Amino acid sequence: MSEILQDKLLGLVLKGYNIIPNGSLATKIGIYTPMILETILQEHPEEIDKWLQKLHRKSIHQKNYAFSRMILLRASILKSMNILKRALRVGKKEA
Repeated sequence: MSEILQDKLLGLVLKGYNIIPNGSLATKIGIYTPMILETILQEHPEEIDKWLQKLHRKSIHQKNYAFSRMILLRASILKSMNILKRALRVGKKEA
């Protein structure tokens, strides 16, 4: 283990109520994280496929939801416009 990380808190510092990595530990995390992720991606491609499929389904669901909300809003606006047109026609007949 690095000499810098051999303090009592093992490279962590208190910041308010949180424990965060000190500068040296943050640097090591930044250096090794890409290598760790690359290893995980190479060793477990099926998990990545599942994650991507889930992300795709969620995206499609959100697009469908937004589209259906847009259709409902359009229908509501058209209905309001028709009501307004009828009210204006009735007002003209009475005048």
